[in-house]
Amino acid sequence: MTDQAAPDVVTIRSRIRQARPPQLEMSVYRRHNAVVLTVRGELDASNTVHLASRILPFASTRHDLVLDLSSMTFVAAGGIQLLMAMAVRFRNESCPWALVTGPQLARVLRLTPHAAALPAVATVTEGISLTAEAGRQSRHIHVAG
Repeated sequence: MTDQAAPDVVTIRSRIRQARPPQLEMSVYRRHNAVVLTVRGELDASNTVHLASRILPFASTRHDLVLDLSSMTFVAAGGIQLLMAMAVRFRNESCPWALVTGPQLARVLRLTPHAAALPAVATVTEGISLTAEAGRQSRHIHVAG
């Protein structure tokens, strides 16, 4: 028998909550010609693959995507790597997209090499405008005469 008292239920629940990976809240809606995917919470190694599985398929749908991360409270290095991979994938698929950053993510991106490759904007409205313009340019066919 040990001298330590068994932890009470409240302590155990608190430890379980602390051990759980951060949760992401996601919502999706259509606005004008764009699909807006809003993600809230913390993005780290425990949930980056899950988020990638939700985002990357949009590249092949040909829908304009506005990824709203403006309410993220934390983005780890893996999240930044995911955004950079998105930039490549969406460019290769000619799929217009925009990234709504918000103050937390904007601060991180200022310190990130090659972040200029990301189509970062401050608001969803700006993102919709950016994707609409990019969509018009990518769908414009130039015939040489």
